[in-house]
Amino acid sequence: MLLKKIAIQLIGDSQTLTLAQRMLNGVFFGAMVGDLIAVIFLSIGDLSSSFINLLSFYVFLSLVGYICTRVYQKFVIGLFLYVLMQVSILLFEWKDNSGVSGTLTLSFVTFLILDYHLFPRKYSNHVLLVGGLLFMLFVFLELTFPEVIVYSNISKYTHIVHWLIMIIFSLSVLILFRNEYDKAQILLTKQKEELKEAYLKEKELNGLKNQFISMVSHQFRTPMTVIHSSTELIELHTAQKLSINDKEKVNKQFHRIYDSIDGITTMMERVLAFGEVESNKINFRPTKEDLVGLLEQLILRYPLSSDIHKQALIVKGDPIQVNIDKNLIEHSVSNLISNAIKYDTQSRFPQIIINFQDEHLELSVIDKGIGIPEDDQEKLFTPFHRAKNVGTYKGTGIGLAVVKHFIELHGGKILIRSKVNEGSEFTIKLPYRSSIESKKVEA
Repeated sequence: MLLKKIAIQLIGDSQTLTLAQRMLNGVFFGAMVGDLIAVIFLSIGDLSSSFINLLSFYVFLSLVGYICTRVYQKFVIGLFLYVLMQVSILLFEWKDNSGVSGTLTLSFVTFLILDYHLFPRKYSNHVLLVGGLLFMLFVFLELTFPEVIVYSNISKYTHIVHWLIMIIFSLSVLILFRNEYDKAQILLTKQKEELKEAYLKEKELNGLKNQFISMVSHQFRTPMTVIHSSTELIELHTAQKLSINDKEKVNKQFHRIYDSIDGITTMMERVLAFGEVESNKINFRPTKEDLVGLLEQLILRYPLSSDIHKQALIVKGDPIQVNIDKNLIEHSVSNLISNAIKYDTQSRFPQIIINFQDEHLELSVIDKGIGIPEDDQEKLFTPFHRAKNVGTYKGTGIGLAVVKHFIELHGGKILIRSKVNEGSEFTIKLPYRSSIESKKVEA
């Protein structure tokens, strides 16, 4: 237990550092201690001063590298110092230990295995490429400058010890990283299972929610129809018995009832449409349509109180028939008209312009309402999002999300330009050529 605590203090905790970072800390600490011991005990022998100086240089590099990685957690700087140590060690082995035919090759392979695991995974190919080029450089130097190599008579025992040390070290590195990889895979599998379970639960809840929305929407239609028809009967009955002055007062109340019924009906229709969008059950059946005629009829039939003046459709360019789903386009434009009137303090009918261009058409709905703050415009088509300046205006925040989905089914897009207190312009862009075809959308 004590040794474990000491090891954690020296190389770091597995909860805060990766295995590669802890391994680098361990390499620096081990090299620093090992080379320091070698300098102290070997300096009194017959070894050359150049070798002792080299060991001292390694002690210094290891100390700096350990401080960078363990204390300041500068992993990149630590890797740079570590590579500098490796190159200097390999260069020394190549020069003073029989070149490529000596112990260089085994040391090189051991370092390459360690580097492959220490460096981030995205640099693995670069590590192998640079390693291959570095080894080829040593071969080139040996062929070009053979006179600088010192060919020493290394005993068979020394060779065996060197091989054993490098093999054990390489296997230890591979086993450590393999265990870490296995732990990561187990954790990943567990997370996938948890995500799958959460997804299935969310899917089930969404299904129940959509069923509830559909049920409530349909259940509301019947009482709303009954209330509307009963109100009409009461209005006809009272109209025959009231004076003109009383009739005007009562008519205002009847209009308030009708407006409330229409508001609730419209809201439920949008909620129902949103539920169909959420459950990917929109029946998308595009056909060739006269969009100009469709919009003119929509404007003509659009229910309004007598004090609101409708504006005629403005047509630009040469009208052509377009491939659209009539019901979805009518729903989208009606929604934009409804919003334009609702968010205009004077309840004015918007200006509607259709512009037939070379490869697409643009359908714009322009109002002079309260406008939309700039920071709300990007989120405007997000379900349930409402601009912060709508105040007491009633709404669900799902109408524009449904419109956006309907337009995207046509391969088009919807754009917005707006200024607060000046008005808004919603522009629907629909391409003439698209891959849409009659289908039931199944996402």
